[in-house]
Amino acid sequence: MAVPNSIWKLLIPREHGSWGLWIVPMVSATVVAAAGTPAERALTDAWFIDLEPVFWFALLCGLAFMIYQPLEELIGLSLFKLRTREEKRAALLWIACFGLPALAVYIHLCRLRRVGLLWLALLAVVCFIARAEMGMDRRFRVLRELIGALALTSTAVGAYYCAERTVNQRAVALWIANWLFAVGQIEYVQLRIHTAAKPDPQRARKVLAFHLLLPPVVLAAWWLHLSPLWMIAAFVPAIVRILLWQISPPKKLNVRKLGVTELLLGITFGLLLAGAYCFGSG
Repeated sequence: MAVPNSIWKLLIPREHGSWGLWIVPMVSATVVAAAGTPAERALTDAWFIDLEPVFWFALLCGLAFMIYQPLEELIGLSLFKLRTREEKRAALLWIACFGLPALAVYIHLCRLRRVGLLWLALLAVVCFIARAEMGMDRRFRVLRELIGALALTSTAVGAYYCAERTVNQRAVALWIANWLFAVGQIEYVQLRIHTAAKPDPQRARKVLAFHLLLPPVVLAAWWLHLSPLWMIAAFVPAIVRILLWQISPPKKLNVRKLGVTELLLGITFGLLLAGAYCFGSG
């Protein structure tokens, strides 16, 4: 029997941005771990990592990501509602179909001596519980998204750990950089949605101020030898994007187009971030 389209929409995450929030950090961290810094590459021409654990980690992330939306719907934490018994049964079956393979993949990663991924799993659980405690209260909407972004962007640490079997300063810096970018992206998208009907200059100034603070933060991190200086370049396209929006005449909001452009911006960020480490001095 064919599954109705209405049920597929309840099961598969459709936001372009949410896909990018975990895929881009994972790929950029893998590239950084594989390529190393210029100083490391001067010692050898070989890549530094075994890609097999990274492949299994990517599969694990994909399986886990496919679970979160129906799980939130089941416990009432989503704008999408499971209204019929058929929809609830489909959600439970979906979670089982992706959850059991995810468990098997994690066990295989443990056999590959990547047991430390348990800490990331615990982080994901803590973030999920925190979001659940906030419920659907509109006052916590942005905070819920920021906590979710913290969990999603942790794939940077996970991928780096799978590649190098260690979590060092570089891995944490990649995670923080990806999370800060995600925060700016979330705030910008919410700004666009809330100003579609009526301008809100005060909110726009706050979002712009956050974006403009990111280069000085990176500069301070570079001064403390915590990140490469060229990481600043990774945040520049996002700043240009919000500045261009502010000086452009008002236009009708196209949510789908906004999602695609933000996904492309995320990919650009990931490329520039990886480049900052691969060709800088980080």
